[in-house]
Amino acid sequence: MSAPLDYGGLEVFARLPDRRGPNYGDDLLPGIIGAQIVNFGTVPGSADLEGGGLVIDYRPINSDVIFRAVFALNESGMWTEYIRPWALDQT
Repeated sequence: MSAPLDYGGLEVFARLPDRRGPNYGDDLLPGIIGAQIVNFGTVPGSADLEGGGLVIDYRPINSDVIFRAVFALNESGMWTEYIRPWALDQT
């Protein structure tokens, strides 16, 4: 059994992944750095989102507004399908 990889020293690029390299990926979400993550996960299979999708609901610093970001992904990279202000309580 090999030793686990140490990812602690990796440089982080402030872009979404793209198979061509970090200069090609989409910009990060507005206000995501330092934001409170209020929900994080995937979507049901019936949602028909490429790669199974990834959903992040977040509240930027000093804001009462929660944003929902939905990402699609495949072997070429990840991209933003949807980002809008979103209320957790929609009743």
